[in-house]
Amino acid sequence: SIDHIVTDPPYDEDALSLWRELAAVANRVLKPGGLLIAYSGQFFLPDVFETLGGELEYLWQFVVTHEQPNYFIKHDIGIKYKPVVVFGKPPVGRPARQMHDVIDAGEMEKADHEWQQSVIEASRLIEGLTEPDQVVCDPMCGSGTFGVAALRSDRRAVLIDVDEEAVAKTRERVSEVVLDE
Repeated sequence: SIDHIVTDPPYDEDALSLWRELAAVANRVLKPGGLLIAYSGQFFLPDVFETLGGELEYLWQFVVTHEQPNYFIKHDIGIKYKPVVVFGKPPVGRPARQMHDVIDAGEMEKADHEWQQSVIEASRLIEGLTEPDQVVCDPMCGSGTFGVAALRSDRRAVLIDVDEEAVAKTRERVSEVVLDE
């Protein structure tokens, strides 16, 4: 059993099936009260809510803001925020700590992976929504940002990815954190 899942699935229409799988896995492996904390794109956000709500209980939505916008070509919209949805396995309680639902992440971090999130924002989510010594799992870990943030915040991390290059980068980044301690 896992205390919490923190992840950043792909945001496109083809990835909506991953959200169904993620919801089912979260419902199966999360401890009661455990949270699924997941970044989402804006365009399919209604689908994400519907999919996750079929398996889990809605807790909240956080917004991560960035200094530089990306552009959603389809609608020519400058995007300066990312939604982070939080659902839980009942009974869902309150977050671990009081926190704001808008997280200013500053500059984007993309040095290790094209979809990488910053350790700053990952740390704020993990520290606000989980407790020390809990197990945080990222089943789509990319370059391991959530694992790095979890370890630096005194949480344990289970990191998984199907991309061998991503796994190698994750091992490298996590090793640096472990060696620093």
